[in-house]
Amino acid sequence: MKTNKTITVVLILAAMVAAIFLAENNSNKNSSPQDSPNDTSLPANEGALKTFTENMLGITFSYPEKWGDVYPSPDIGLCPEDDHYRTADTLIVYDGEYKFPRLDLANSESYVLTGLRMYQINPDVSNDCNDDLLRKLATGEIKGDEISSVRLQRVSIPGFHGVLNEQASRLNTSGRVQYTWFSKIENSTDYLVLQPYIDFVPYSESPEWIEMETSFSGDMEAYLASGITAEPIRQRIQELKTFAESIRKTEN
Repeated sequence: MKTNKTITVVLILAAMVAAIFLAENNSNKNSSPQDSPNDTSLPANEGALKTFTENMLGITFSYPEKWGDVYPSPDIGLCPEDDHYRTADTLIVYDGEYKFPRLDLANSESYVLTGLRMYQINPDVSNDCNDDLLRKLATGEIKGDEISSVRLQRVSIPGFHGVLNEQASRLNTSGRVQYTWFSKIENSTDYLVLQPYIDFVPYSESPEWIEMETSFSGDMEAYLASGITAEPIRQRIQELKTFAESIRKTEN
């Protein structure tokens, strides 16, 4: 009798263990990835975009919500450069600007600037801004990619033609990527020039500065391409593409 009772108890325990196992297995099958405490996926709104409309210029554009709010720059001005040493940043000529809060890099005093510079240009009138290149690009007299000293790539979006300058910094000392869009203003000889850009400024002795100097011999372009600490800067460059290519003219 004792033997039969022992066998019965063992069978009952085995059945309970099997039931518990099946219940846990079904629970795991039905759970979603978001239920896991170890899930490291990005928040659902990480790639969310915001849209901004500039009524005076008649344009609209979208940008990553995580950039923060866009705001007009109070320190705008024509021909911001004081000297005449002309390099790839010749294209930095503007009347006004919309900026985004700067991106401060982790564990560093370095940061990334992002904005949209605006310029109205008359291709028939020369001025003291040394903007001959802009005027020729606006009218199509030159396309940009034939200029060896300024590495420009032809680009276009609906309503605009333009160029992309992936190394628009003075002497390769800062990481600047800049689009330049041109659009003829209706009932006018003028062109609207828009320059979406990012500009990375390495702070002396920062992790970015140290890696660039020790691993890339001070070559900013090479550092941006593969530097470990340059990863957030590369991400901002990719986001700049989305921002720059979203620009459109508003409906009248």
